[in-house]
Amino acid sequence: MDFIELFDAVVRDCKPMLDDYVKPENMDVELANLGLDSLDYVLVFMTLGDMHGIPEEIADSPPELNTLQDAKDFIDEHRVRTFDSVEEAMRSIK
Repeated sequence: MDFIELFDAVVRDCKPMLDDYVKPENMDVELANLGLDSLDYVLVFMTLGDMHGIPEEIADSPPELNTLQDAKDFIDEHRVRTFDSVEEAMRSIK
């Protein structure tokens, strides 16, 4: 599954106004350059954590995540659920 597409789908689900949001073009993009504020990041990463079954105590205190690759690596390390598609992953949070 393409993590950029998943991240984009979660942002679009969590963020009501996308005026400043810039869809990531690659995994090396700095999270700070995506036009999301701190509340957006909390909602997006809580959603990704819930989606992948990451225990709350781990999801609530991730290491510093600078790039989209950092975020993916953190999720890959701690997830207990995987999905074959973005659609399947998004259905898991509805």
